Amino acid sequence: MCTKTSVALLFVAGALPGVAFQSDKADRLSSVKGIVTNAVTGERLRKAYVRLGWNPNYAAVTSDQGRFSIEKIEPGAYSLEAERPGFLRSVVQLNLAAGQSLSDLAIALMPQASIAGRVVDDDGDIWNHATVYLFRSVRKQGRRQLENAGQNSVDDRGEFRIADLPPGKYYVVAEPESGWQNRFGSARSDGFLLQPTWYPGSIAEEAAAPVTLTAGQEFAGLEIRLRRGAVRNIRGHLSGFSQIPKLPGQSPFGKPMLWVSRPTSWAEGLNYTGSMQSGDAFEVTAVPPGVYQLKVTEGFPQQIVLGRATVQVDDRDVTDVVISLQAPRSIKGKITIEGDKAVDVSKLYILLDSGQNQTPQEDGSFVFEQLGVGPHRIDVNGKRDDDVYLKTVRFGDTESQNGTFALAGGAEGNLELVVSTHGARVTGTVQKNNGAAAKRTVAAVLIPDTSDPEKREFLKQQAMLDQNGSFTIHAIPPGSYLLYAAEDVPEGAWTDPDFLHEIESKGMKLQLGEGEIKSIEVPVLGNAEVAPILSRLGIE
Repeated sequence: MCTKTSVALLFVAGALPGVAFQSDKADRLSSVKGIVTNAVTGERLRKAYVRLGWNPNYAAVTSDQGRFSIEKIEPGAYSLEAERPGFLRSVVQLNLAAGQSLSDLAIALMPQASIAGRVVDDDGDIWNHATVYLFRSVRKQGRRQLENAGQNSVDDRGEFRIADLPPGKYYVVAEPESGWQNRFGSARSDGFLLQPTWYPGSIAEEAAAPVTLTAGQEFAGLEIRLRRGAVRNIRGHLSGFSQIPKLPGQSPFGKPMLWVSRPTSWAEGLNYTGSMQSGDAFEVTAVPPGVYQLKVTEGFPQQIVLGRATVQVDDRDVTDVVISLQAPRSIKGKITIEGDKAVDVSKLYILLDSGQNQTPQEDGSFVFEQLGVGPHRIDVNGKRDDDVYLKTVRFGDTESQNGTFALAGGAEGNLELVVSTHGARVTGTVQKNNGAAAKRTVAAVLIPDTSDPEKREFLKQQAMLDQNGSFTIHAIPPGSYLLYAAEDVPEGAWTDPDFLHEIESKGMKLQLGEGEIKSIEVPVLGNAEVAPILSRLGIE
């Protein structure tokens, strides 16, 4: 009996340290509980899917009462995503401390809107060879543009439906398939062809009328009657075509691709079709008068630009256009670290706007393979706490502080990137007028205090607020800035000079030095103040 008791006591004594360790680990884990509702009606939503970060263990589905619970979460910063069929996805930033139990998180999902209708030809008959595009008005570098917000092909009845849309104003255009019209001789003898037509019925973008959607609205019955217009052709050849090597394993098309767009157009993403003919000849058919940008690329899925040309089309075909091609090149580069902070260069990430990204070697060297002509924009990212920023870019004899370099004209040289470890940092809390911390409807935006729209767009930084209304903006180059916290401001407005002039006095001016850290409270620029300004400037 004594022996059994001794064994039992020894077993318990041996287990106690492990129990204490497990208890300590459990004490540092966090949890999140909350409710998902309809943002318009307040109704609790069942079967909404909630995910915290990328860990599949941090996921849940809401109950019949709209409740969810995620347990045993490692402390840290997370993006919490919530979605449900018929609603727009929502993202909430959370910062969870060790042992924190967040039990009252409220997530409101906005019901999706949709647009449905049909496309008919100029006689009012069904037209089923078209694509319908939606555009939203934005500002880029101080200029109004229409940005693609969705698209869908019409079905056999000429009907279309585009869903998963947030509330707002949309411009709708139906683009008939010009290749189909050409194959079936649809162009009349006078050279007129069905053209991309903007709702309610105009070839001119400027005459397009917006369709305003409210949250959850199903806008049906929209009809676009295609208009006919004069069309012309562009023909020419590619100079230097025989010197361009085929990129092995990249292009399933077997030859370069020709892309045609209108650089003066408001509508980004509405393009025309060009085709390569025998040898080095090309042709662009059935385009209305206007200015066109021709771009020749090779490679798939990454498209390498080989050459460009700009063409003016008036009242006749344009022939003998020559596009000079330049073979893609490999560019060697090196990152130099400036500053006394220890940074693992091999952990930095070099991003190129063409989609080609690199991680440098331990000595900072890297190679970009097969770069095409034209301007390129480059950036360097590190870990959040590194506060590294790209200070200068040098290629050949040209130096840039806005992250750009160009290979046009056969420029030679290596790419030299100077990265500073002394980026500034701004942390703060956004406060509403009643003193309470603002939540998810507000964004904190840091904008360079400059009249240069390109610099504003490149260096602008935006931070999402966490559940406490707090934010942090890292890796800020030294300089003068304006800091805003605002509700419901369209993304493109932040680079519009007229909008910034209107709200300049409402922002906080900051002068940030190398490595400086500032903690501040930022008042909210509310919808009641912003909406009249946006309306007056025609920003949607």
